[in-house]
Amino acid sequence: MNKQTDNDCKTVTQGRTLYSVIRYVPNILREEFVNVGVLVVSPGQNWHGLRALSSFGEGSRVKLLPGGDGAFVRHAVKALGGALTRYSEYEWTEERFRDFTVAYAANNLQLTAPRPAAVSDAAGLLQMLFTQLVEDVRAERTVPQRGRTVIRDEVRSVFNQRGLFRLGLKEDYILPVRSEPVVDLAYQNGVWHCYQAVAFDVDRRKASSQVNAFRQTVTDARRADDPLLAQGHFAVFTNHRGDSELREDLLGLLEEESIEVLDVRDALTEASKIAHDLRSHDLIPRPQA
Repeated sequence: MNKQTDNDCKTVTQGRTLYSVIRYVPNILREEFVNVGVLVVSPGQNWHGLRALSSFGEGSRVKLLPGGDGAFVRHAVKALGGALTRYSEYEWTEERFRDFTVAYAANNLQLTAPRPAAVSDAAGLLQMLFTQLVEDVRAERTVPQRGRTVIRDEVRSVFNQRGLFRLGLKEDYILPVRSEPVVDLAYQNGVWHCYQAVAFDVDRRKASSQVNAFRQTVTDARRADDPLLAQGHFAVFTNHRGDSELREDLLGLLEEESIEVLDVRDALTEASKIAHDLRSHDLIPRPQA
């Protein structure tokens, strides 16, 4: 009888499909949040799936929250995916999934308590929940017309077409210095090469803030203990929009710091150079992009 009861319990804890909503809470004291992803676990199949928003334009819900930071969300979700991979080395159970969600209870990226779903198609459930609970249709329809997001997306599109991310180009990379600044794009070939999008078709204060933030990032990097970072190459991508006088003044500050200034139209040429660097640095031959 006891044996039968144990088997029944095992069926209960391992047979249901569970899901948790991934919430971004910029300020834990304010308790304001936005859904940014969904996590589904099927203990019976020992399967898990994660889907999250990948872009955060100016009209997205993340950006509408006070202190909302799309780069942080992308990095936090990536870290969550790594934690899931490590956690799934052992068989999933309802108890283990519950413990996993509890570990994120006080973070800026939080997981709701697991909820059961009576389905056989866990992957289909993941898609349905993402569409119903997370997908930001309004933000997808709001295409940004100005700001650094436009520049970043244009450069990223060119780099992606050339296969640079498969070769090792990193996105939203946290530099290994005490202040942990994030750069848009980075790769290593002998020394580190870091790129940041900067726009001047925004208000003067925002443009100045972007430039000064990257100048500080470069200063911190050049003081790093790692010589490959301290001797690195730093560049910004920009365009010709905005106040020409403001643009000239701020670009002058960047050039004073030996920061290379590139136009978005230089992205294709720069992509060829990066591809050459990454392939020459990689000891394993890779196919041409």
